[in-house]
Amino acid sequence: MTADRVLEAARAEVGYTETSEFDRRRRIWRRNLTKFAREAGHPNGYAWCASFVAAVLRRCQSMTPPQVLSASSRTMWAEAKRRGLAVPMRNVRPGDVVHMTRGPKGAWLGHVGFVESVDGQTLVTIEGEEPDSGPARWVGITATIEEHLSQRMLHRSRSGVK
Repeated sequence: MTADRVLEAARAEVGYTETSEFDRRRRIWRRNLTKFAREAGHPNGYAWCASFVAAVLRRCQSMTPPQVLSASSRTMWAEAKRRGLAVPMRNVRPGDVVHMTRGPKGAWLGHVGFVESVDGQTLVTIEGEEPDSGPARWVGITATIEEHLSQRMLHRSRSGVK
């Protein structure tokens, strides 16, 4: 598996959007339904950024341990780190998986996506579950990586990409 193959598979999903359906039996709306959950072996109806990453890596026959391909971006990061797959942000390169925290300092509202390109201190990523757009390219990390390490705790793992 190569980084180019991973990025090709991720790019092919740009524009995909989740669906919703009304469960008549339980009388509730089921939201966040995607094809990625089944492909990744995750439950459907939850936040799906990690399912998107896991599905793409499985599709590309990644050597990533199954425990790392969690439905939770937080668990995905913790397992990657525990297994020695985490690498410093200063070495970021296309095809890598980037893990991010959001929200107030100390809270874990995680998010995960693929690094599409690096331009100086700016990362362009392909992520699942961008608001109203499905997997999309996201540009916006314009501060230095060191600032983001202290402010947003960006992390990266090489999840089997060569």
